[in-house]
Amino acid sequence: MLTTVVFSVLLAATVPTTLSFSSDGTCGDERGIRDAITVRLGRDAFRDGTPGPSFVATITRQGASWTSTLSVDGGTARKRTSSDCRELSQSLALAIALALEPAVMAPKPPPPPEPVVEPEPPTVLFNVSPSVFASAGVSPHLTAGAALALGLRANRFVLDVELRMDVPAATSLGGITFRSFPVVLMASPGFAAGPFRLAVPVSLGGLFVTGSSSGTSALFLAGLHVAGVIAVGNRWFVEPFVRVQGSFIRVTVLSGATPVWTTGPVVGLAGVSMRHEFL
Repeated sequence: MLTTVVFSVLLAATVPTTLSFSSDGTCGDERGIRDAITVRLGRDAFRDGTPGPSFVATITRQGASWTSTLSVDGGTARKRTSSDCRELSQSLALAIALALEPAVMAPKPPPPPEPVVEPEPPTVLFNVSPSVFASAGVSPHLTAGAALALGLRANRFVLDVELRMDVPAATSLGGITFRSFPVVLMASPGFAAGPFRLAVPVSLGGLFVTGSSSGTSALFLAGLHVAGVIAVGNRWFVEPFVRVQGSFIRVTVLSGATPVWTTGPVVGLAGVSMRHEFL
């Protein structure tokens, strides 16, 4: 069909392009056909005065389908039948556009828009974490202790608040016997990355000394906390940890006027905690 139509165009006289369209009113109209041709050509071939052939087209209903006919310059009419009215009208417009400009192709549909990926809002999880540990630096000997931390995690950011207490240990130095035990409240911002947690704990508390030499002194500690994270259940984690903090307030125990012991410049802890996260 297209070969015959194109050949007829080449033989057309230099008269303006015309289109005569008729239908039984059940499918298509001349304005819609003209508009579809104009979209494909990028110009109105029936109004711009360009020489071309004379087209005669029809669409009529036949039972459950429609039949289109198209003739060029009075030539043999070509027929096409389809049960889809819209598809038949578009194919008729395409055939006329190709007859006018054989290089015309059906317009490509625009590419689908790329899906917009909405960033997920950060999920805030709360947690409770009891722990046991061994510590050095706030007592003359290695001591044991326990702590309870409450905290939250938003993506990788973590923040814990911990209350720590060491078990009092009796110590005999310089002819005196005394017990020292710290009570420390710690805030620990940091981040979680894979199987590790890294935090910068800042601690405030008091060192209580009882016995032959007694007294109370403030403690101020700051340093680094590193923990491994081992998942053991639904939001349950075992976390072995190491904590090293500098002591910014040194405490000295006296026997009379003689110093017998001073807190170390560095306080260290090693222990394990059981962390449970919840919404």
